[in-house]
Amino acid sequence: MFACKIEEDYEFKSADETFENFIQPEIQMNKYIKDYKTDNIMMGESNRYVASLCWISKYKDTIRNNEWYAIIRLQQLLKMLKKRELIQEYDNKFKEMIEAGYVVKAARNEIQYFLPHRPVIKSERTTTKLRIVKDGTFNSRNQTSINQALYKGIVAADKHCETTKLHPEVASELSSKFYVDDYVNSVDSITNAIEQRTKITEILREANFNIRKWTMSGDNTDPNRILGIWWNPQTDMINLCESKFEIPIKFTRRCIQSICAKIFDPLGLISPVKILLRKFNREACQLKLEWDDEVPIEMNKKVHEAVTNMNELIKTMKMRRTIENSESISIYCDASAVAYGAVAYLCNEKEKILLVSKNYLSGKTTIPELEFQAAIVGIRLMETLKPIFPDHQMMMTKDDDDDR
Repeated sequence: MFACKIEEDYEFKSADETFENFIQPEIQMNKYIKDYKTDNIMMGESNRYVASLCWISKYKDTIRNNEWYAIIRLQQLLKMLKKRELIQEYDNKFKEMIEAGYVVKAARNEIQYFLPHRPVIKSERTTTKLRIVKDGTFNSRNQTSINQALYKGIVAADKHCETTKLHPEVASELSSKFYVDDYVNSVDSITNAIEQRTKITEILREANFNIRKWTMSGDNTDPNRILGIWWNPQTDMINLCESKFEIPIKFTRRCIQSICAKIFDPLGLISPVKILLRKFNREACQLKLEWDDEVPIEMNKKVHEAVTNMNELIKTMKMRRTIENSESISIYCDASAVAYGAVAYLCNEKEKILLVSKNYLSGKTTIPELEFQAAIVGIRLMETLKPIFPDHQMMMTKDDDDDR
């Protein structure tokens, strides 16, 4: 299985913002959390890891009892659950968490903070179709939310652990192939896949981490989501999603914004169409339209055409998951008055295969400056791909016709 992680939107900093000023807060936070991990994470009585909350000191004392506001949210939630006939299933989920020891009754003599929650329903899931999600952003009338008061954590996994010493190869796979709570990897044979699965399951079981719903290419199972992308194990093909976007008769600013937000395309497979929708969304904002105001007739036609094209792409576009016999990666950078970006192709003697792309809307600047920014995107794309394809030769091409 191939998976590629692309960084978040790149921001181009002004010249007077030094690199040291940019990274210093992140370095300090990482140091704090590494010290915290040493002092505050331990193995509990039930053979599970136990950790205290990682407070930001200046916010810790600003947390207040929000019981009254949380009760209002709960009442709204109960009405919604009854209307959708989910209250029994939701109640069962809480009972399961109580029985497993994930939820305990809070003592009234302790400092309390009530965390609202809501259901997330994904009927296409093979295991957990309904799960309970806590709202850490909830705050009551100018008070601090729990998310604001806690460190977000470091991005890099901590490799200095006993497991690394005992199982160095598998531990390396765990540190680089886990994406949130999904493990995605590609191996040469079914035998190697089964061996990897056994070792990983054993390592995680030692810490009481239950890894489940294993699926591999060739399994006679229905298509399922892998990191938000649909994967069909039977055909070993991937596509973005299985449902089309509804096309209203008249588009509003809210409608365009909603479609842009719903497109999950981490590899940039349909980025030429998506960037058009983002362009129309920006134009609607510049016209200072209200959220539910209809866009001008000419723009409505263009948005309708873009969404129609995107639906056609979603319906027909399927890609091979496997990448075979590739020798090099070619990265092309370009810019225009509308957008700038870069695209990477896997190449061999016979063909070029689209691998990943990244693009941005152009700001009010010159074409040469946009070409330069496109080159930066290409360089960062190359740096992202190097660890994933260490044996591939990489070449970057920049269209500098406008610079001459």
